[in-house]
Amino acid sequence: MEFNSPAQWVGYAALAVGIFAFMQRDDDRLRFFSATMCLLYSLHFALLGNPVASVGTFISAVRSLVAIWWRNRWLAALFVALNVALGGWLATEWRHVIPIVGSVAGTLALFLLQGLRMRLLLLTGTVCWLTNNVLSGSIGGTLLEGTIFITNSTTILRLWWRERDERRLAAQRGATALPASGRRHDGASTPSVPAASASAAVAGATPGREGSAQ
Repeated sequence: MEFNSPAQWVGYAALAVGIFAFMQRDDDRLRFFSATMCLLYSLHFALLGNPVASVGTFISAVRSLVAIWWRNRWLAALFVALNVALGGWLATEWRHVIPIVGSVAGTLALFLLQGLRMRLLLLTGTVCWLTNNVLSGSIGGTLLEGTIFITNSTTILRLWWRERDERRLAAQRGATALPASGRRHDGASTPSVPAASASAAVAGATPGREGSAQ
């Protein structure tokens, strides 16, 4: 294998774009750079003489671009059917099922999911493609998918930590927003009034109104 051949340099470019793509926190930027990576990947496999992988990654590129503007179940079903039909027609060994599963996972992630869940399903697709490249003996493809796996996993962890911190902050704000019951301004404790008694007091003090909390 020639490490400095034109095909390999296209693969290196796909590697760089792929790393940059999965560092994005914005979903549309992730889809755009993912499409760019797939186009380079398609050219890479074409130059290596692997038309099956070239066609599959080209479909993935079109899918990622379409998913920037339109995302619905019908388009997802169309691309899933296209991947399964083409993959099933071209498959000659059991291991050829693995990239089909990876393509389907990527399609469902880009069209139907967002944020953390989208990246988790994309990670599943990456595992499928990584396994396929290892079984196929593709050094460049294995390096690309392995790097994407690490990069995407790191981004997923960062997003999960951020969402966890936001939930904690929201809970703390909700707790501090509640009125402090059972305290006087001088700090002395006062007996708390049962909810039913408080409602009755409000109802009795306001003529013509019922003591409903709603």
